[in-house]
Amino acid sequence: MATPPYPSYDKGGEPSAPPPGYGPPPPAYGGGAPPPAAPYYQPQPQQQQQHGSKPQPKPKTSHGLFGSLSSIGRDVAKGFNSIATEASSVYSRSVHGDIVSQLVSGTTIILISRMSGRSLEIVQGPDGRLMLDAACQDSPHVFNNKWLVTKIGSWFHLSNYNNFLAIEGGNLVVAMNVQDHSRPPPSSRFKLHQMEHFLLLESSITPGQYVAATERGEIKPPAASSNDKFSHFGVQFVTTR
Repeated sequence: MATPPYPSYDKGGEPSAPPPGYGPPPPAYGGGAPPPAAPYYQPQPQQQQQHGSKPQPKPKTSHGLFGSLSSIGRDVAKGFNSIATEASSVYSRSVHGDIVSQLVSGTTIILISRMSGRSLEIVQGPDGRLMLDAACQDSPHVFNNKWLVTKIGSWFHLSNYNNFLAIEGGNLVVAMNVQDHSRPPPSSRFKLHQMEHFLLLESSITPGQYVAATERGEIKPPAASSNDKFSHFGVQFVTTR
């Protein structure tokens, strides 16, 4: 199966040229029309104060050490609330129950990061090599965030076309152009765990190293990861067996 060109990592620039040998995406993953641009926000002019009306009091501001600490506390609270909102969003968009038992060979899934609220995807780096992030937005036309499950024995492998998710040298990488899906590389072998309604992917050859992502959708090096919330992923089923 020819691998389609992956979108470039720099979302703001023009897509990079696909690596040699990459063909067009299959008809099932048609590009579709681009989403409409968000409307530009124009600030409304302030209304002039009518003659004779009382001036509006200025909002109170905090001063001094205690004011600064209060401001910091509000910022920290906003951060926690944001993470809680993302986790709640992932929960509502993910399947529940015993997830691992439903993952059989031939199942296609989407992995949604608990931290970023977006899905794990393959993108093309500035140097043309394939890399990963957890910053893919939901769209029916996206193909590079869909993972085919292959179960061999007690181990799980996840692939997008012939490109497998793998942990090598303490880093999360793309094992490219694996033609025989019945014999994927050992670095792509994962042990799956479930914590509440989240899935965790642990390397089978380097135990204790997990697939993990930050709030910005950046990949955490598995060598510096653990089974904490950064390694939690919600699961959406695209196809089942």
